[in-house]
Amino acid sequence: MDATVTLVSSDAKKFVVPVGVATMSAVIMAVLDDVDDDDDEDLSVTVHSFILQKIIDYCTYHYENDDDGDDQQLAEWDAKFVEGMGTSLLVEMTVVANYLNIKTMLEMLCKSLAEKINGKNPHEIRELFNIKNDFTDDEILEHQQENKWWR
Repeated sequence: MDATVTLVSSDAKKFVVPVGVATMSAVIMAVLDDVDDDDDEDLSVTVHSFILQKIIDYCTYHYENDDDGDDQQLAEWDAKFVEGMGTSLLVEMTVVANYLNIKTMLEMLCKSLAEKINGKNPHEIRELFNIKNDFTDDEILEHQQENKWWR
């Protein structure tokens, strides 16, 4: 049987995962390297269980399929993985992938976010990310005058 590690989410849900899957995260790998092999302690991850489950799903699929050499298959799976995710979930997943240092996931999520904003103007981007426009009308007009080339 493969070695496993138990990850505990911020809302106290436990996930038993193979060490190979867990160590796709450079952060988890570093922690496991520092822990005594005889230790049977759970590893707390300050991430909500819903997000942690998605992270585990991604890592499991990539761990099991990265050696196949079929980049197209992985890209198709990644596209389905993010399909239908709202912007706020994509942002949260990106923050967690960065926090856990899962490079392939971070790159894929950043690409997905970039595709969402591609071709959008600042107003549309603010709406997409629910960012309040704190510029006054005068400041907006001044910016537009200074940057006529940008429109």
